[in-house]
Amino acid sequence: MTEKLITNRKELASIMLDKWEENLQPIRQLGIKHPEVLIAYTLSQYFLIQLLGISWCETNMMLRELPNIGKLKLNFFGEPWSNDREKAVPNSFMRTFSKTVEDQAIHQYRIIELGEMLYNSLLIPNNDENIDMIRAGQIESTFFALQAARLLLTSDTNFKFIKTSGIKGNDYDAEITLDDGTEVCCEMKCKIEATLLSDDTILRVLKKARAQIAKGKLGAVFVSLPQTWLTNPELAPILSRTITEFFRGTKAIISIVFYISEIQIFDSKIARIYIAHEFVNTNVEYVKQYFQSHSGNNILIKGDLIPTKDYRQFLKVNFEAMSPDGIFLVPVDESDS
Repeated sequence: MTEKLITNRKELASIMLDKWEENLQPIRQLGIKHPEVLIAYTLSQYFLIQLLGISWCETNMMLRELPNIGKLKLNFFGEPWSNDREKAVPNSFMRTFSKTVEDQAIHQYRIIELGEMLYNSLLIPNNDENIDMIRAGQIESTFFALQAARLLLTSDTNFKFIKTSGIKGNDYDAEITLDDGTEVCCEMKCKIEATLLSDDTILRVLKKARAQIAKGKLGAVFVSLPQTWLTNPELAPILSRTITEFFRGTKAIISIVFYISEIQIFDSKIARIYIAHEFVNTNVEYVKQYFQSHSGNNILIKGDLIPTKDYRQFLKVNFEAMSPDGIFLVPVDESDS
């Protein structure tokens, strides 16, 4: 029997509100000091099931193993698995087989983030392809495209997704329309793997992204960086040097946004790292003209990453309490371990 999947945002919002009210009190009764994460995680699980289906979510999203417990006999909702759990393939990105507390925390936050990003992207034109790609198993690359989309959404930047063409040089991920009507082709799925930090590593990713942008058009690139680079003192000088070299050789790319969105556990707390920095190519004539009529230093990423009122957060964050470097902390409950 084929599952009935829901993609209408109003209907999904109604379902989530019902599930929120249904699960809020029982979660609070568990005695967890900070239930916000578990509530958001539950909300996101329900949303993803409605959007992607229970069988798919069991196979690709739900925890199959926990530290100190081992393989789970029941799914997240305390029900028997609807598919053969022995045949489930571990999803290393979603950490469905969590061997450590850190794995479990990363799994929870990625589920919350994926649900939140998909929900807020439902009204963006051509987002159905992102949903199809996730269903097809392209979870990680689509996840990074949605992270880039979130940066644009929270900056109130107008854009739409572009359907895959398969044609090199015309296969970018989104099209941004700036406030003066200028269209910018955007490559969103760039991720630098956890390799050694070097000029060549960054330049290689940027050149590959540039090749996806249509000739004769302006372009922008979003690049996800490994969180392990965050504390490397060489990061800033290497980025500055490589960006200068890259911009010197192109008049097509007007903006590059590097960002890190991950979590890390230390001192019995979860640190959610959420940082973005935009580099603008001032060698391009359009950019020079743009800043004659616009203030600030950025074109795409505006403000301080605080979501607009229309952006629905599954996990409420006190952005005013964030540290200047974009890191905010959530205590790890002892009752969760």
